[in-house]
Amino acid sequence: PSHLGNLALSPRRRLGLWSTTVQCTEEAPRRPPRMRAYRRAGTAAPRASVAAAALLSAVLAMALGCRAQNTTASATPPGTNVDVTPTVTSQVPERFGTQPGARSGQTLVRVDANVAVLFGGLTPGGATNDVWEFRSDSGNWTRLHAGGASPADSPIPTVPPPRVGHSAVVLQSDLWVYGGYNAVEGDRNDVWHFSRSGGTWRQLVPAVGDVVPAPRSGHSAVALDPAGTKFMIFGGNMRNDMWEFDVTTGKWRELMEQMVTSAARGLTHGAWATLTATVMACAALMITL
Repeated sequence: PSHLGNLALSPRRRLGLWSTTVQCTEEAPRRPPRMRAYRRAGTAAPRASVAAAALLSAVLAMALGCRAQNTTASATPPGTNVDVTPTVTSQVPERFGTQPGARSGQTLVRVDANVAVLFGGLTPGGATNDVWEFRSDSGNWTRLHAGGASPADSPIPTVPPPRVGHSAVVLQSDLWVYGGYNAVEGDRNDVWHFSRSGGTWRQLVPAVGDVVPAPRSGHSAVALDPAGTKFMIFGGNMRNDMWEFDVTTGKWRELMEQMVTSAARGLTHGAWATLTATVMACAALMITL
C-alpha cells in the first residue's frame, strides 16, 4: 500500500500486516491467516494441526452417529423400553417407568394430589387395556398392568377386554371401570375393579335378575366421595338415563330413567353403534398420521 512507503518488510511481517488488514476488511477472504501462510509458502501444515483436524472429524462422526441412533429410537413405537429415562426408577419393583403409547378415548382419573391412573383407549393397533400411573412429584409414568387377554385355562375372565369410550373412577385409591366399546364385542356394560397395590383385576358380575344399565360408550362417570363406595354414570349412546353403582354390594340403582326427546328420536341404538365405530376408526387413522 502507498501509505507504507518504501518500508522493507520481511514476508512474515508483510503477512502480519496483511492479516491485520483482513480482520478489518469485510471483503477479505475468511480463511484463517495461519493456514493461508502455509499454502503460500508451499509447506505442509504441522502435524499438530493435522491431528486436531482428525480429532474434530472423529468428534463430528460420533455426534452424527448419536443423532442417527436417537432418530432410530424415536421412530420406535412409544411405550417400549427406548422411552425409559435412565435416571427414572419405577414406583413398583420390576416394572418399567416408561411412557404410554399414543391413544385417544382413554380415561385418566385422579387418585390424590400427586397420582393419576390411565386405562385403555384406542391406539394405532386397536383398542387396548393397559393400566398406567403418573406421579407428578417425580414426573414419570409406571406401567401397573400390561393388559392383554385372560389366560385360556382361566374359568373366569381375569382382565377386562380392550375398550375405548369407557368411564372410570377411583374409590378408596383403586380404579373402577364401566362399559366402553371395542370392535369385537361392541358396547359393553361390565364393571371391573383394579387393585393398584396388587396390580390385579376383578370383575363384578351382577346376580341373575339384577337390573343393570344398557351397554354403552361415550358416557360419563363420577364418584362424589372418593373415600366412599358408590359412583354414578350418565348418558352415552345418545341416552340420558342415570345410574348409581355400589361397589360393596355389586348392585345398580336407576336414578333417572331414559327419556326419549325429539333430538334423540332420529338415531337408533344400532345407528349410534355404527357411528361410534366410524368415529373410533377415524380417531385411529388420525393417530397414525
